Amino acid sequence: MSFKASLIKTAIKCTPDNMIKWVANSKLKGIAELSEFRFDLDNRRVFVEMTLYGETEVIEVNVDGFAIVSDGSAYRFIIQQGQANRPWL
Repeated sequence: MSFKASLIKTAIKCTPDNMIKWVANSKLKGIAELSEFRFDLDNRRVFVEMTLYGETEVIEVNVDGFAIVSDGSAYRFIIQQGQANRPWL
């Protein structure tokens, strides 16, 4: 693993979940509110729980197996398997 990748991985692991929720909620203001966020970089798993404004039911999303691939000037987020409690998602 390169030094740059190792540094980024360490920074991601050290970022507190509350800070991630605060930044996400500031960006999603007026659209949704992030209430739960768990990120396991070693096992490539993510769990997100959010509520869309105007709705009462929480949306839960589980992602198992993901990768971020660089194509020179662009990045692609690849999901191996994902599940949500909403059929349209």
